[in-house]
Amino acid sequence: MTEQYFWVDKETPEPWWVMAYFDVKTENNLDKIYGTLLAAGIGRERARSVVETLSKPNTGYALSDYKRKASIFVVSHATDYVEFFNTVAHELQHLTANICDYFGIDHSGERAAYIQGEIGAEIYPAVALSICPKCKCSEVSSNPRQLTKRQYRLL
Repeated sequence: MTEQYFWVDKETPEPWWVMAYFDVKTENNLDKIYGTLLAAGIGRERARSVVETLSKPNTGYALSDYKRKASIFVVSHATDYVEFFNTVAHELQHLTANICDYFGIDHSGERAAYIQGEIGAEIYPAVALSICPKCKCSEVSSNPRQLTKRQYRLL
C-alpha cells in the first residue's frame, strides 16, 4: 500500500490544507485504512462504511475535515490501470470541490484548476508507480512539502 502525506497551499487563501493519500493495492490493507480513519476522528460506523466501500474494486473515497483543514484520499485496488486512473481522477475532483467549498472558491475557475493540479502533482509519483511499476517515470527528487505520518497527525 502506498501512503503519502503532504500539504496544498499555492492557491488557497490560508497557508495550507493537509492531505493523506492511500493507494490500497490489496484488501489486506483495509485494516490499516480503518485505523487511520479512526485516528482522523471519523466515527466507527462511518469508518466501517468507508472500508466496506473500499473492499470493492475500482472504488475510492475522499473525506475532508473542515476544522482541521485536512483530507484523506483513498483509492481501492483496481481491476486495471484505466479503472485505477479513473478512480484517482474522480476522487481528486471531490477533494478539489471540498477545498473550494471551504475557501469559497468558484469550482469552475482557474484557482480550482490550479488546486486540482497541485494535488495531482503531489500524488503523481505514487500514481505513476502504481500504473507503471517498472519504469522510472515515478522517480522525482525529494519533495520538501511531504509530511511524515507523525507530522500529519499533529496538525
